[in-house]
Amino acid sequence: MPVTTVVVLTAVVALFLSFAGVLLWVDHYTAPRP
Repeated sequence: MPVTTVVVLTAVVALFLSFAGVLLWVDHYTAPRP
C-alpha cells in the first residue's frame, strides 16, 4: 500500500473520530437534565 494512501486513511479516520467525539460531547452537554 502506498504511503500516501495510509496517510489519507489515517487523516480520514482521525477526522471522523474527532467529529464523532464533538457530536457526543455536544449531545451530552446539551441534553435536558432529568
